[in-house]
Amino acid sequence: TWRECFRRSFPLVAACVILGFVVTSRLFLGFAFGAAPTEAANLAMSAVFSAGLVHAALLGSRTVRGDTERGTFALLLSKPTTLEGYIAGRFIGLTLSGVAFACAVAAGTYIILLLIPVQAGHSHTGDGTRDFSFIAIACGRALLPIPVLEAATVLLSATVPGFAAPIALIVLFAAGSLAGGSMAGFVLPDFAAFGLEALARP
Repeated sequence: TWRECFRRSFPLVAACVILGFVVTSRLFLGFAFGAAPTEAANLAMSAVFSAGLVHAALLGSRTVRGDTERGTFALLLSKPTTLEGYIAGRFIGLTLSGVAFACAVAAGTYIILLLIPVQAGHSHTGDGTRDFSFIAIACGRALLPIPVLEAATVLLSATVPGFAAPIALIVLFAAGSLAGGSMAGFVLPDFAAFGLEALARP
C-alpha cells in the first residue's frame, strides 16, 4: 500500500499545489493586523489537514475498489491472508503514507513561514519562537484526524463505486465538521474537535 501510494506522481503535484497556496496566503498575512501568529497557525493547520484529506480522497479511495476491479483481490486472499488482515494492512499502509505525506507538507509549510516574514508593522510583538512552537502544535493536531479519514476511506472504497468514493469522503468530512453538537455527532466523526479552537477537548 505504501509503494502504491508513492509510486504515483500525484502526491508530489498535490503537495506543490498546497504549498503554493501557503505561499500565496502567507503573503497576505501582513493584513492580519496583530493576529498574524494565530493566522499563521491556522494556515499551517489547514495545509496539513488538506494534505491528509487529499491523500485519503484521491489515493486511498481506490485501494480496495482497485483490487476488485483488477482481479487481484481474489489472488491476495488465495494466499494465507485473511480478509481482516487485508483490510488492516490497507488501513495501516494508508495511514502511514497519509501521515508521511502530511508531514512533508508540514515541513514545507514551516519552511515557507520561516522564509516569508510578516511585515513588522502588523506582526505579533511576542516571542517569535513561541509563535513557531504554536504552529508546530497546530501541525501536530492536524495529523490526528488522518487515521479517521483513512479508516473512512477504506470503508468507502470497499462499499461505494470508485468515482463516488472521493465525493462521499468529502461529504462525510463536511457533515462531521458541522454535526459536532447535534445527534448526528454521535454517529459521524467530529472533525471540529481537532481544531485549534478546541484545545481543551480530547
